[in-house]
Amino acid sequence: MHFLKKIHLIILFLVFACPVMLYSQAKNDSIKTYGDIIGTKQDTAWNNLYTVWHSNFFYDCLSNNNLRISCAHYCDAVYMDIDFKIDDKGFVTEHRIINQSMCGDNFTEKLKNCFLTYFLSVTFPVELRNIVLEVRLGSVLKC
Repeated sequence: MHFLKKIHLIILFLVFACPVMLYSQAKNDSIKTYGDIIGTKQDTAWNNLYTVWHSNFFYDCLSNNNLRISCAHYCDAVYMDIDFKIDDKGFVTEHRIINQSMCGDNFTEKLKNCFLTYFLSVTFPVELRNIVLEVRLGSVLKC
């Protein structure tokens, strides 16, 4: 019976202590915005990743969702502000969409998935590992 009490206490400890430990770990993850990394190796690494995405995927995402960014038309912005939590192996383990605009509306699931697929599958370079990076994906025209 004494053995069962010990197991019961251990289980109670884990149930109550683990969420507290996870919360304190999450609080220690500082978010780096793009402005924080300008002019650093992290900036170069992010720009290289972003350029590949923007050149090879962004316009396909727009086309596949019947969108066209233009000052002459009704749509001058398609973007998503997002946090990527990148682990020590260079993979995104969590992401959080902060803000979004698909021509003034929220993204459709199809567009959201199109924007995220590349970043959720690519291996981030060493300079961007073990951080939470807040960036903007997409374009906003100055009309």
